Amino acid sequence: MKALAFFVLSVVAFGAPAAEAGDTKHTVAVYFIGAGMDGTAAIGDLEADVNVGFSDIMEDLEFGAMAAYRVDLGKWAVTTDAIYMGLGATKDGSRGLARADVDFSQTMLEVDGVYKKTDRFEVLFGLRYNELDAELVVTSDLGNVRSAEDSKSWVDPLVGVRWIQPIGKQWAFVGRADVGGFGVGSDFAWQALAMFDWRFSERFGVLFGFRALDCDYEDGEGSERFVYDVLTAGPVAGMTIRF
Repeated sequence: MKALAFFVLSVVAFGAPAAEAGDTKHTVAVYFIGAGMDGTAAIGDLEADVNVGFSDIMEDLEFGAMAAYRVDLGKWAVTTDAIYMGLGATKDGSRGLARADVDFSQTMLEVDGVYKKTDRFEVLFGLRYNELDAELVVTSDLGNVRSAEDSKSWVDPLVGVRWIQPIGKQWAFVGRADVGGFGVGSDFAWQALAMFDWRFSERFGVLFGFRALDCDYEDGEGSERFVYDVLTAGPVAGMTIRF
């Protein structure tokens, strides 16, 4: 899967229509996602609710790194977005469960081709590579402990739109929505992003807003069953560099 993601990145990046040198612009963003998680994860017949709020994320985040890159080529653009997040949390159980310990290591790499219909409206198409290492430890009210762990990776095709609304000379509102999966990787996945972009100089800026990503993925049966049906949502903040 990693090789496939790299191959797609190369095809999109080098297959995009050429642009005049003066039309080429680059943007790099380094950012943080303070996202909570809500949904269900299962390995085999072991299932746990994943309900980790923003305050829990701040407490239980083991490591997180997020970065994005965009190159504008005239009427076209290519974007990449990479996220790694390690999360371990303990939640009070339900349905006879005293406690559920969940541990996720999640990697996402997205590559999009973008066509600019107008200066403000863009359509996009791409692929999102997902890699998830999951460990579940469930303790019953009687003190019995069961655990399971598994790793999965998959690729979701996606299509979407992006809207840029200038607000004065230094500010802009950016909204994006996409859907994907379609049974190729996830059964269905969607993402929504709303941000304010403040350019306080020609090269540097800051962005902040809200991002939500929902993924409904299921694979295998019986002891090989793996379920990740989780909404990740929360505030986004970071810095941009343009050159």
